[in-house]
Amino acid sequence: WTNKQKKKCNIFEWLNQSFQPTHTLNEWVDNFNIKQQDLSLVLKDNYIEGISNILQQLFPVDEEKIFPIRTFEQRPKEFYVYQNNAWKLMPYKDFKKFVLKIQHKLILLFQKWRDENLEIVNDNKRNEAYLVNVIKVMGGNFDENTTFNRIRNNLYNYLKYDLKQIIEYEFVF
Repeated sequence: WTNKQKKKCNIFEWLNQSFQPTHTLNEWVDNFNIKQQDLSLVLKDNYIEGISNILQQLFPVDEEKIFPIRTFEQRPKEFYVYQNNAWKLMPYKDFKKFVLKIQHKLILLFQKWRDENLEIVNDNKRNEAYLVNVIKVMGGNFDENTTFNRIRNNLYNYLKYDLKQIIEYEFVF
């Protein structure tokens, strides 16, 4: 004898009941320090892969319970963010702002490197590598939409959670 019941659940109510991050997404990013090794990721590979790797460092799997951002396998490409003490759907323009905030930190670090290595920058024989790196830090050779869509897809796949794995039982006797 089995009696299966499916119960609909509002994703926002479930998120608000189940996850109460300590920081909003903006606070999370503000508290994240970009290091030289992060800049090296962008310069070694490309902007998309570098930013995607930085985002994985920003959201380490062992801290998943307190992330202010969520994605679900059942809702492809949708991001949920914690803001103003509640979860909401993240508009595409907010995602772009989020990535640009990280890019700004990268640019500041790159400017510091440039100021410390003026002999390379001003040397006609060696500044070609510098110019290539400027392009990488500024977003690479892809158009803006392609760049943000690839980063968004990479982060979605990294963070996505299968809601079907959630099983909660409450037995009353």
